[in-house]
Amino acid sequence: EMNDNTMEEVISTTYLKQRERNFPQSELVSVRIDNIDFDGVYASQTIPFTTPEIGISWRIMIISPVPVRAEDTIMPGDVTFALLLAITSVGFAVCSSLLILFMKNR
Repeated sequence: EMNDNTMEEVISTTYLKQRERNFPQSELVSVRIDNIDFDGVYASQTIPFTTPEIGISWRIMIISPVPVRAEDTIMPGDVTFALLLAITSVGFAVCSSLLILFMKNR
């Protein structure tokens, strides 16, 4: 359970990051806050809310925790790392070869 100070820090930091990016409506803005109980990132989004009849124009900010897991990363010792490195190396070699052939035959 979070305490009130932690939640205030999350809200204020998220608001500042949203304002810095000019409150983008169609994109999620991620915020990482250190030294709290939740180990992860917060995703935030803003939605404009206006009521013309009484002249109120607000922004609704939605903040959701996104946990970060160690299983989501590819480390140099993993088998997946070697496979990924091999595939990218072959792709780089093929693209480089095609670029060289293109430059020679222009």
